[in-house]
Amino acid sequence: MAILAPNEVSGSLQDPVTVVRKEPQVPPNIYTFFEMNTKRDGTKDIDAGHEFMLEAWKSAWAARGWNPIILTLDDAKKHPDFDYYSNQFMKLSSNEAFIFGGSYNYMCLMRWLAMAAQRVDGWMSDYDTYPLHITSSDGHYLPNGGKFTVFERYVPSLISASASEWDRLAIDVIEQVLDKFAAEGTQVRYSDMYALEDLWNKSPEENRVFIAILRVDSYPYAEMHKMDCEKASNLLALHLAHSYTRHARDHGLIPDSLSDNERYKYSTVIEQDWQEQCSSNRLNLRH
Repeated sequence: MAILAPNEVSGSLQDPVTVVRKEPQVPPNIYTFFEMNTKRDGTKDIDAGHEFMLEAWKSAWAARGWNPIILTLDDAKKHPDFDYYSNQFMKLSSNEAFIFGGSYNYMCLMRWLAMAAQRVDGWMSDYDTYPLHITSSDGHYLPNGGKFTVFERYVPSLISASASEWDRLAIDVIEQVLDKFAAEGTQVRYSDMYALEDLWNKSPEENRVFIAILRVDSYPYAEMHKMDCEKASNLLALHLAHSYTRHARDHGLIPDSLSDNERYKYSTVIEQDWQEQCSSNRLNLRH
């Protein structure tokens, strides 16, 4: 089997020349991470509809033949470096630091350790990312020779990687955040997404630290209820993030009545619109 050079990207998730076949598993696992975060005033963020989002995520991936698994902070604690890295943020003041123990962005960093602690080759998505054209058959492969692959450029909404790659990038991302804080102070607005982008930009072009492609996007509409079929045809999954939902509302792509906490409901609307409007490229729902 030919393994891709660092700057090459496989066009197919199942290209036998450029992918790694995983151990047979039916259905394949898809992981996400959730732990209730703590706000600056010390209260838990319990009013964001998390339980509905998680249930919708599980249902969407299970309906496509995947085995959805929700990781938590307890999983991150199984990583041998958890105590060291967690303590770096636990000692920071919630009144000053952008990332502090228990905060939203702290949890975003700990999810990397949670996934790395699984010690498996696998796929992971945000819990507001829903499958569109990706199939359960794709879950049995690791694109790009198992090299760490982010499918929304620098946004970690959908990722595939070998076990060793997960561990490598988990440490790289957290170290990058700590380096940023050391250089510019802990108040700088910085997250795992910005760390991914900086890791990419500072790595040599001929040997990128990971592969970044764009096969995940948000609301693929040209206008309200009119799908951009060309854009949607290339999407493996839909990332219906808070910011994307606000942008779609502001630009008249989705109803004003769709709240951030109810955005999960639109994943099924998008799928239906795709099937009804883009008939020449209809998605074959085999699961």
